Amino acid sequence: MDAAAIEQMGSGTQSDDDDMMSSGGRGVDGDDTASWDGGEGRDFGDEDEEHGTAGNGRRGGDADGGEGDGAPPQKRARDAKYAIPTMEEASLLRETEGKLFEGNLLRLEVEELLGEVRLDHGKKSVKALEKWLHVLKDTLEDLPPATVTEESLRLAGIRLANHVPGKPVSLEFQPPEADGFDVAGSFLLRSLAKPSLNVDLALRMPSECIVSRDSLNHRYLDKRALYAGHVAKTAMDAAGSLGKLVDKVELSYLKGDPRKPVVLLYPSLSVSKKGSKSRVKLKVKPGTGFVVRLLPCCARNAMVPARLAPGRNNVRTRAALAELASMEGGDAVGGGGGEELVSSLSATPHYNSAILEDMCMTEHLAALHGICGDSEAFRDAIILGKVWLGQHGMRTSHDSMGSYEWSMLLLHLSQTRRVNARMAALSMFQVVLKFIADGELSSKCLTVDVSTGGPDEQSQRRGLTLEEEKTFKDAFAAVMVDTSLGFNVLARLSSSAVAELEMTAKASIAVLQGRPGAAFRRLLMTRTTLWRKCDAFVQVPLVSADADNGKRWKEAAATGTDMEKLRGEEEEGLLDRPLWRHVSDRVTGILREGLGDRCVLARPLCGVAGEAAHDFQGIPGPRGWHPHNPPPASVGGGSGEGKRKNPPLLTVGLIVNPTFAGRLVDKGPPAEDGPAARKFRDFWGGKSELRRFKDGSIVEAVVWKGKGAQRHRVIEQVVRHVLGRHDPLRCADSSSAKQKQRRDGHAVRFRGNELLGLVTVGGSEAVSAEDDDLTRSAIKALQLLQERAKAAEGMPLKVEALQAASPLLRYTSLLPPAPHPLANSHGESPAPLPSKASKISSQVEPMEVLVRLETSSKWPDDLDAVRSTGTAFLIRLAQCLEKKYNLRCVVGRRSMDVLTAGYCFRLRIGGERELSLLGKDKKPAFGLTVRAASRWLEQHMMEEHLRVEAVELLVASLFSDEAPLAPPSTGMAGFLRFLLLLAGHDWATAPLLVDPQGELSSTDRAAATEAFSRSRDRDAAGGSAMYVVAPYARDLGWESSWTSPRPERPVLGRLVALAKASAESLVGWLSGEGTLGNGPGGWKDAFRMATAEQQTFDVRLVLNAAVMSDTAPTSLCGGETFQRRRVKGCPALQTKAYKNLIGGGVNAGKGGKGGDGTHGPLVVGFDPIGDLVSELRRRFGHLAVFFSPGSAGASGIIGLVWRPTAFVPRPNNVNRSQHMMVVGGEGARGGGEVATMSVLNVVEVLSEMKVVGGDMIEAVHVS
Repeated sequence: MDAAAIEQMGSGTQSDDDDMMSSGGRGVDGDDTASWDGGEGRDFGDEDEEHGTAGNGRRGGDADGGEGDGAPPQKRARDAKYAIPTMEEASLLRETEGKLFEGNLLRLEVEELLGEVRLDHGKKSVKALEKWLHVLKDTLEDLPPATVTEESLRLAGIRLANHVPGKPVSLEFQPPEADGFDVAGSFLLRSLAKPSLNVDLALRMPSECIVSRDSLNHRYLDKRALYAGHVAKTAMDAAGSLGKLVDKVELSYLKGDPRKPVVLLYPSLSVSKKGSKSRVKLKVKPGTGFVVRLLPCCARNAMVPARLAPGRNNVRTRAALAELASMEGGDAVGGGGGEELVSSLSATPHYNSAILEDMCMTEHLAALHGICGDSEAFRDAIILGKVWLGQHGMRTSHDSMGSYEWSMLLLHLSQTRRVNARMAALSMFQVVLKFIADGELSSKCLTVDVSTGGPDEQSQRRGLTLEEEKTFKDAFAAVMVDTSLGFNVLARLSSSAVAELEMTAKASIAVLQGRPGAAFRRLLMTRTTLWRKCDAFVQVPLVSADADNGKRWKEAAATGTDMEKLRGEEEEGLLDRPLWRHVSDRVTGILREGLGDRCVLARPLCGVAGEAAHDFQGIPGPRGWHPHNPPPASVGGGSGEGKRKNPPLLTVGLIVNPTFAGRLVDKGPPAEDGPAARKFRDFWGGKSELRRFKDGSIVEAVVWKGKGAQRHRVIEQVVRHVLGRHDPLRCADSSSAKQKQRRDGHAVRFRGNELLGLVTVGGSEAVSAEDDDLTRSAIKALQLLQERAKAAEGMPLKVEALQAASPLLRYTSLLPPAPHPLANSHGESPAPLPSKASKISSQVEPMEVLVRLETSSKWPDDLDAVRSTGTAFLIRLAQCLEKKYNLRCVVGRRSMDVLTAGYCFRLRIGGERELSLLGKDKKPAFGLTVRAASRWLEQHMMEEHLRVEAVELLVASLFSDEAPLAPPSTGMAGFLRFLLLLAGHDWATAPLLVDPQGELSSTDRAAATEAFSRSRDRDAAGGSAMYVVAPYARDLGWESSWTSPRPERPVLGRLVALAKASAESLVGWLSGEGTLGNGPGGWKDAFRMATAEQQTFDVRLVLNAAVMSDTAPTSLCGGETFQRRRVKGCPALQTKAYKNLIGGGVNAGKGGKGGDGTHGPLVVGFDPIGDLVSELRRRFGHLAVFFSPGSAGASGIIGLVWRPTAFVPRPNNVNRSQHMMVVGGEGARGGGEVATMSVLNVVEVLSEMKVVGGDMIEAVHVS
């Protein structure tokens, strides 16, 4: 098990020790060794009490059948203790055994995981690090005093607010005192989790550096930044004592807050302890070893906690500062008559919490250290929480729960007796998940007691009044208050983060209760970050209102916005929170109100919390930046002045509710409700209008454009309208076509509907709705044919139904069924031709249909006789249809073609196993995803190696209850998850069980897994390379029928590599790294075969253009419309569009042989390129693997990769000399005979391939 793959924690500063806690005086130089050790042993205690059973093996009640509810008990032997269990009891026993087995397996898996990610504190590297920390402490204590200002630092990575004009902040630097250097966070608690090993050190600034009034107007935070900057600048001096200890110095932000920089120190590999000749040797791998984070903080009594209550204002507005300065004796504090003015200002709860956070580090860690010393399981529960939060993309999110908040929540549950020291770590983990899933985190005002029991602290213990609770709930999305200081531990959590936490916890609890055997993989081993879980993404520029020299204010004023209100909201928001938090809260609030029940969750991607492209290889993201460089835009910092050519973007992921996503009308309040109607109109603006509906109601309503497939774009319309109206500073009028094309960061980018143009017949909005209409027309024609077949007279057995077996009739084919002008019966109206179409294709693709007859016991036993009887039935059915309905029917050896309504239906009696997993397309995204996946396979010449039924199975697994995420609601989300499934599943060691309807029992799963193991054991090559089974395989011995014999192992490896590269390209584009428009890059890169990819073929057979038909969508190829190109087909099979040929003018029996696939001028089911590849594979498949360009010949080549075994020299054998040539051998040992060997004659093989292809192959290129 790879620890690095288990837990990706994003960018480095948040990966492990975002705990922000200190050791409570137990520093590295202390005598209390317990601060480094913790508790002993583990007692699983009451872990199994919940699985307790009744005594003597009895299941409730008297064994002889006492009183009970329901049916009377069955008669049992007198001594029921030894009686054979009844059927009901046996079933319950099997179920209980299965649950217990899965539960025990989960415990074993968790223990193995903990062993992999838990840091061994007994290692020499950890001991060496502890010695290094002693040296660092001594060095920091010896730093000389200095006066530090922003000008003296000259570090681009340190930025001050200097909020009060004309009063720049300066710092009288003093080194930390002897007791002001505390090891904080998980390192001391021994709850570090690999691979990211951060060690937090709290540097308590001396009292000489801070005064009580520094809590106002960013003065404390500015001094804190200067303190961190001075330490960083000193450490960069390689000649200094501090510089000699480190290899590299970087800056980062604490939880993405640019007001609170932290210093990252990378320990030197070899350092000398002061006053000693010994050297501390510490091996550190770059990017994966220990990183020491210096966190400046202040003493608990440095400022008055009451002044930092959530209802107080501590950052004055510019107008307030000017008015206070003008008052006689007034100042920024509000003294001298300014109290009334200050009390009228909006509160700054988040700013206040940022200061209180630094005042309580010591006490919080002391409380956690005490409980960790009592229970090793508590530490393991913290590690499990880190893994769970990291795998679900929440731990490194700036506004979500980190390991510090998780640990404090565990402390709260311990104090409220929800968990105890005797519980196992897994049980504690489940209790926390259940607590979050039940909504208690968001609905209750929690408290936590961190006091140690001293007399002064005892007096501070108190609860919260109702008024205080209301103040906290109004200010924060989640509340857990340290009552001794009035600090909200969950202050950083946003409302969207809490909603995401609750939704993920509910899903996790459902897995633990329903399928504990799959819980480990789904909860702790599968990454479900933002890019994977969301259906669509909205991107807005992350810039301040004052960017572009006031240009944004002018454009916002032009929209008719209330500018005074807007200015007030912007200023108040930025005084209390960082820019990224203000914008994300504002945008998500607007989106939640505008989308309503269309959207399950609107979640912003804050900073580097998401999954970047390089995370697929498990490489940790960037930790920090050089102090002389400005912070990168991706960390969520920056001032947002808009100096960059392309401003940073804030991405908001949307999880869509497919039930309401396409709703065209949003109803508001009735006209009689004046205040509500006015509020509705204020929000929607000109889109709102008074309408009367069929039920007689007259209400305010908003109507959106959308028809057919265009309903997928309703959400995009809503997003553009509400953001353009309510956030004009960043989004302007983003609903207009002009703004959509802008590149100055002023327009909303909506990503999620791009694949609609890829999988539709026109590739544009104008005709994308035709796909479903074309499929429905074909289904309607089949239904009419079924009615006629069921009414046929004179049949020995009645036709019960015609079952569609073709993907063309399941909404999953690459191209929808289009009516052909020549595929009609007598008297039917032909399909219309595109304008100016002088030639049409003579090809028509048949749609396979199964004929289900009524049951009979008179069928013969011989297989050939059964097939002959089936053909006779088809002949009789054809006669009935021709005679009564004048339909064109042509019977072959095993099938019958019926041409009607522009379609060709190929009927078969019974037949091979057919699969229609979802039947009717209940989930619109299913068909879109399958078509997108098929298009991707075709563009990469892999379509023949993974047939469409296998693609349907893979996509169906994404819609099953076992999928780690909710079913996707857009084609883009479904396609990305398809790529991730293809690239991430362990095909060599595990089967893929597809159960979209929840039909598989635990017995079925065990049988399928056993069949997979047998397949691997009996075949040295391992059987099917891709083992995929569904409930239908129960009657087939759980064989993987749709993925055998293809794809082969080399082809599967190529598929996995292509899927991984395409997923990286798609995620890079979604995150804003790709390009927009029709130029190179963007989402289209995933569907393009690069030149380098073609070079991987050993041989390329270039096809003649006459046999290729361009059926790529216009979104990729452009040019004339898709429908016109499709009707024309390939040039070699075109015929002139004579009127006497249209509408069945040529009889099926004239000019054709009927059963050989030709119906007059039509050629049914003829695929020249596919037939050529099949023939090449039949003749040379033992020598090479062939890659087809698809029936349309999109790439224009047939790829060929030689098999390694083809070039192995072998003894010359006349019987196996085909395609071989003789080479010289070595002389025999005692004689003059020469042993000749033969090798593959490549020239001869390629020449024969050229002969087989004839005029279809123009050239042969050898790499």
